[in-house]
Amino acid sequence: MSQCVAQVISHNGSERLSRRSARALLPLLIAVSLSSPQVFAQATKAASPQGGASNVIITTPVPLPNPHVPGYTYPESQATILKHVNAGDQAWITNHAWGLWTALTTQLLPGVRVYETWESPDNGQILSSLPLSSSGPEQTQAQAQGQRHLRHPGQFHGHTFGAKAVSGLPSTSNQVLVSVNWSPEMVADVTKNSYLSSTTLNQLLAKGKTSITLVDRSISLKPTYLWMGAPLLVSGRYYQMSTWPGPPNPAIPYSSDQWGQCVWVDTQDQSAGSGNGSVDTTCKADGSSRTAANTYGLGGFIGFKLSAKEAAEWATEGINVTINGKTYQPQAGETVILAAMHVGSREMTEWTWQSFWWQPNADQPPAPSSTATASARPAQLKGAARHYAQCTAYQMVNPNQPITGGSGTQPTLCYNPYLEAPFTNADLPDSQPWTYKGTTYNLNVGVQTNCMACHIQAAYPQNQNAPGYTADRYIDLNNPAFKTYLKMDFSWSIVQNVK
Repeated sequence: MSQCVAQVISHNGSERLSRRSARALLPLLIAVSLSSPQVFAQATKAASPQGGASNVIITTPVPLPNPHVPGYTYPESQATILKHVNAGDQAWITNHAWGLWTALTTQLLPGVRVYETWESPDNGQILSSLPLSSSGPEQTQAQAQGQRHLRHPGQFHGHTFGAKAVSGLPSTSNQVLVSVNWSPEMVADVTKNSYLSSTTLNQLLAKGKTSITLVDRSISLKPTYLWMGAPLLVSGRYYQMSTWPGPPNPAIPYSSDQWGQCVWVDTQDQSAGSGNGSVDTTCKADGSSRTAANTYGLGGFIGFKLSAKEAAEWATEGINVTINGKTYQPQAGETVILAAMHVGSREMTEWTWQSFWWQPNADQPPAPSSTATASARPAQLKGAARHYAQCTAYQMVNPNQPITGGSGTQPTLCYNPYLEAPFTNADLPDSQPWTYKGTTYNLNVGVQTNCMACHIQAAYPQNQNAPGYTADRYIDLNNPAFKTYLKMDFSWSIVQNVK
């Protein structure tokens, strides 16, 4: 703990850390010292003139902590992971994924979680969300301030959704925003090797290199958010959010306007709300179908309120909403909720892959999750983070295949409903059928995808012949399609931010 730096600055200037302040910071400092032997943060706690409020600032990204989930270790060895994968030990895989989620969503301060301190790649740069501060009375939910870097999803290619909308249902798919967050170790490795530089990557290709290899503690996240701006609210407070009902049969591109259900998020309720797992299957635009049973408070969601810096950046980025011909800009203080998140960790050559998304009845989530997966949530996972469902893709197909020389077996599906479910075959151009034990699998839409199978395709440079997005299938790491390209270690987030 001596390596962690804590400093207190009062409204009159610098002074020594008070006993009360020290006690308030102790859980954070203990968590820091247990999670990493390195200095990671400078926390500044400023007491207000009134004495009841405080301000704590985190100025350096926080390494993944140990959530003390039984049976979970990070980083796990490749040999251990593959032993469980090859044995079909889904219980172990599920527990490992929940351990990662518990660690990532650990609350450092009110309104500030570990993953939110991580930096983001953007057009050749690394952008920081810091400093992140939490201010307000210590006994209440405080306001987290920072600058998270959200964008419209590039994989939507400018599509809008709603042509097949069920009457009255919102097209939440049109409102999706995403960011990318990298672990401190991944940021350091990419920065050290200049992997966001096209000059560097071209030089590697010229030297005959066929791939890059990131450090084993690399973690890449794709948080998926929904902005609950004032023009989207009914009665000035209720946001209509489409919720995942499970995949359609037969499989089709499945944007949220087709899901047939929604919930109402009360932006003025800081508790988990009165929602009991129920959904609204009518979703009247005027809110007349809203009931207490299908209304949920902000306490059931991971999220944040827009800072002035974020609102200004969003205006520059063109993040807004147009209703009846009038365009509305985001405003500081408006609420943003986490709808879902992809998580990839480089604990083995093919990475581990898991997706999480908010579910009204998190105890009984539909596919690609399951009740068994939900029941495996560890006791250490508490609060809003427990309201999210999970699926895993620690293999492309089942039975698992070697990284080279394998073949297609049975599909293994895992995806983020808010991102991949709308995909058409045109969005997945490298999809290919295969036959296994007399059954032909021809997967080609978003609800037939697998994180690992798509991410192996990440290659530089991107041109019309480069490997592209694909639905689930087995892909050999030495696939001839990678010839003349630099394999980017399963990292689309590098490929798409090279400059």
